[in-house]
Amino acid sequence: MIEPKLTVSDGTVSPYIEIDKRHIEAIAHEYWSAKEKHPEFCSAIIDPTSSKSWAEAEYRIKLRNQRGPECADNVLAEEMAEAFAAYEKGDKEHALQELAQCGAVILRIMEKIEKEIEK
Repeated sequence: MIEPKLTVSDGTVSPYIEIDKRHIEAIAHEYWSAKEKHPEFCSAIIDPTSSKSWAEAEYRIKLRNQRGPECADNVLAEEMAEAFAAYEKGDKEHALQELAQCGAVILRIMEKIEKEIEK
């Protein structure tokens, strides 16, 4: 396990829940493999030919999450929609924050699956 503290970009140390280092390593491995395999990835952030509105998608997913259980797939879809909706609006800082939240959701899903494997 990673030591339960994190040095933030402003130099302060913040406590956080321990994250299994294997999950971070798996993400890093996939990141570098994908960079090598798909060098043209992200030539555009949002498909300019798509008529899809991420703000509308965000709204629909939020409604769905309010009506039912908080399922991982819905939560991740909502965070992704929030990120792309923010990007569509030109709020790139907010988009980055939402993408970080996507990463956090993915790590939590990985932890949940790991617990299922251990059972």
